[in-house]
Amino acid sequence: MSRNAQKILLTIPQNEDKEDKMVDIKKVEQLRLQHGYNQEQLAIMMGYQGSSSYNSKAKGKRQFTVEDVVKLCKIYNVELNELIVM
Repeated sequence: MSRNAQKILLTIPQNEDKEDKMVDIKKVEQLRLQHGYNQEQLAIMMGYQGSSSYNSKAKGKRQFTVEDVVKLCKIYNVELNELIVM
C-alpha cells in the first residue's frame, strides 16, 4: 500500500447528519489570526510550497489530513481536541 493510501483523512461533512470527525475551521482561522500569521506564512510553516493548498483546506474545499492537524497543534501549541469537532 502506498504512503498516500495509508493516510487517514479527517473528513469535513457536507451535511450536519454525518458523524465523522472534522476540523474546526473557525478555530483554525482564529488561532492563525491570534498568532499574527497570514495564510502564506502558515502554509510555509506547514511545509507547503505556497498558500493555495492551505487556503483550500482553510475554506473547507479540501480536507485536512491527520498530518496537517498534528502540524497545526505543534504550531499553535494546542491539544488535538481543540481543533476537532465531534
